[in-house]
Amino acid sequence: MAIGLLAATLGSTATPLSAGEIRVWPTAVVTGSSVLLSDISALRGFNAETDSRLLGLSVFTAPRAGGQIAISADDIRAALVEAGFNLADISIFGASRCRVSKPALPTAEKVRIRKPTPKAIQAAPAMGSVEPAPAHDIEEASDSPSGTLESALRDFIEARGLRDGGRIEIRFSPAGTGSLRIAGPAKKFRIHPRNEQRLGLVSFDVDILERGSVVRTVPIVAEVALMTDVVVARRSINRGETVEPRALRIEERRFTDQAAIGLTELSAAIGMESRGFIRAGEMLTASALQTKPVVMRGQPVTIWMRQGALVIRASGKAQQSGSLGDRVSVLRDGTRRKQDVLEGVVTGPGTISVEPSAQASIADTRVAWTN
Repeated sequence: MAIGLLAATLGSTATPLSAGEIRVWPTAVVTGSSVLLSDISALRGFNAETDSRLLGLSVFTAPRAGGQIAISADDIRAALVEAGFNLADISIFGASRCRVSKPALPTAEKVRIRKPTPKAIQAAPAMGSVEPAPAHDIEEASDSPSGTLESALRDFIEARGLRDGGRIEIRFSPAGTGSLRIAGPAKKFRIHPRNEQRLGLVSFDVDILERGSVVRTVPIVAEVALMTDVVVARRSINRGETVEPRALRIEERRFTDQAAIGLTELSAAIGMESRGFIRAGEMLTASALQTKPVVMRGQPVTIWMRQGALVIRASGKAQQSGSLGDRVSVLRDGTRRKQDVLEGVVTGPGTISVEPSAQASIADTRVAWTN
């Protein structure tokens, strides 16, 4: 029995490991929503099962159309660990970083909006009436000489709303269903937005023209939403944590308020510090992040003071935390009085530059700063 167990043990250890190599390319192009390991590297030496798992491994969220991201070897290692691979069995060679780009979407032909032509001066509106927004004529497109009021409105709304990418979703009020079916070339309709609002509930007054004259005016209400890519937390991010690439992903979301749209680029969040706790799946906004401080409150710092050709160096303690360019208070070592607190600009890690007071002479400054 002992001999049989020994033979079984030796047989199990003789099974070849799925060791192999991952050779990272310096550049890659993706078209999907995720960057797969097969998109950025070549595999060699793995068995069939491991090779299949690695080919479909998602390393990172793909950049938005027309954008770029850099994926490092550390990002690949982190993805391998999350997927349960043993890094001892895998060697990573090639480029230290792979710059991944995603082709921009083809630019859709947008409706051309002609500036309103000057009109004859009309009588002033009655007291209490609302001045309508300027009208916009929709030029007739050569490839679609005819259509309906609905198609003309959709073209007009998309031309106003699609400025920063994404796609527009439009839902018209059922009350205007009959009017939306009015057929005719696009130049048959003159559209008056009631205000400058572009998302949410948007109201229009549309003039129906016949031979250049207004036959009637119909009111139309539409709910306009923008579907666009935003930066979302892939996992929970703690307060004060430095945001890492692996903690983020790009996700398409629906917005009916322009002010509610958060960050749209990964680069705007990576390396920043979280002001508070961010839950997994929560969209990141500019107000939720801050530049990572390079000087912390209570930290010993080097104080530099320059006046003309004279440069004075002293040591002190920061009274506030601050990032590059922030103004903070600093107290020079050997002083304790409030009036000795100086104000300077953070110019580097542990470094604060102080402008000398206009009233202080160089001699006074030397005395005041001599330890």
